[in-house]
Amino acid sequence: MSVTYNNRRFYVKNFNWLDVSDQMISDISEISGLDSLTLLKRLELGGNCFKKIHCFEKLVNLEDLFLDANKITEIGGLDCLVNLSRLTLSANKITEIKGLDSLSNLREIDLSGNLLHEIKGLKNLSKLVKLDLSINQIKDIEYLYEMPNLRIVILGSNNLSISQLKELQAHRGDLQIYFFIDGRNWDNPIKQPLNI
Repeated sequence: MSVTYNNRRFYVKNFNWLDVSDQMISDISEISGLDSLTLLKRLELGGNCFKKIHCFEKLVNLEDLFLDANKITEIGGLDCLVNLSRLTLSANKITEIKGLDSLSNLREIDLSGNLLHEIKGLKNLSKLVKLDLSINQIKDIEYLYEMPNLRIVILGSNNLSISQLKELQAHRGDLQIYFFIDGRNWDNPIKQPLNI
């Protein structure tokens, strides 16, 4: 099983994993044969030039999708990926969290390195346990109070104060909050940073 782009063939590994990263592809539709890989579980498309998410209608068994380091401005076109458990959209140009409501099996989302100003559009994701929102422009984290199953949140390099983090920790004592200041986590500057 394989796909082609620009006369180059990319083969599926271990019967369920395809990596077409760092090819400077401008549109997902340019990957010939992608829609025939209906049993694909993991798809890596990072480091391309996609502006729009689409062409995944037949990839309903996909569990891990990596779309990092593209030029995506809006989340959409993922409704059919009902088995998706991990989604990476880091290092894009996304300004709003939306288009994820139907992804009820999502456990991890990486939205780091985008242009987000607020947290919203995640309440229906009851299985979400890990959320990376680092390197954005977020100023308010009260939305996280309403996500009882969330266990890990990464918030470094945002417009947040220590008092906001302390309030979140007081409200959600079970939540691990990662917000590094000078290479150390905000709540214990003496310990070495945790590997996450």
